[in-house]
Amino acid sequence: MIGIANSNHFGVAAYFAERATRAGMVGIVLTNSSPAMTAFNTRIPLIGTNPIAFGIPADAERPIILDMSTSLVARGKIRLASLTGKPIPLGWAYDDRGLPTEDAHAALKGSLAPIGGPKGAGLSLIIDLLTGVLTGTGLTGEVKNITDISGPSRTGHLMIAFDVSRFISPELFKSSVDSVVANIKAMPSADGGPVFMPGEMEAIGAERRARDGIGVPRDIFDTLRGLSVTYLGELRL
Repeated sequence: MIGIANSNHFGVAAYFAERATRAGMVGIVLTNSSPAMTAFNTRIPLIGTNPIAFGIPADAERPIILDMSTSLVARGKIRLASLTGKPIPLGWAYDDRGLPTEDAHAALKGSLAPIGGPKGAGLSLIIDLLTGVLTGTGLTGEVKNITDISGPSRTGHLMIAFDVSRFISPELFKSSVDSVVANIKAMPSADGGPVFMPGEMEAIGAERRARDGIGVPRDIFDTLRGLSVTYLGELRL
């Protein structure tokens, strides 16, 4: 187990959880983030979307990778909708008056909805205490916004790797995980489509992009091109 203090945004939590599975270990990764949600029954954003990720190794199957924010939706999806001028589904976020909104711009000025109401807000608070307070980085609510580049964002991380062999034979564990996956995939589908395990769709998408390249929406491409001209003085895309 290791805590990282006074850090910045570390990207995708699943990346670190997956690294543990490559070594045949179980990985748990937590991080805090800048205020984006309100503590239960309050109106001012204080807690972050604080994600938690789990990595479970398997044998023949892909590892099970669960990477989830404690908000109903990741803030990145709100930012993308804001950049592209698209509405967001009602229930994802609230404006600065605490009212549900479909306006991504208003949502970024307000707060995001936690998963499970008070349960998600409580989980986010616990993650912040284990990543920000436990590491001595800062109190809840003190993480800077990702756009603030005046210094380190005061983000904290907690990463845990379990040695499976301390509990059970690694080979037996991984083969048992394979059996669980097979059992789930053999169950009738609720919508008639394929049954995916946590992280499987993302793994399939990563394999496809590694093979075929990464598509970028035209409006995002134009924004990047404009930034390239503004800051580099020439087109680098």
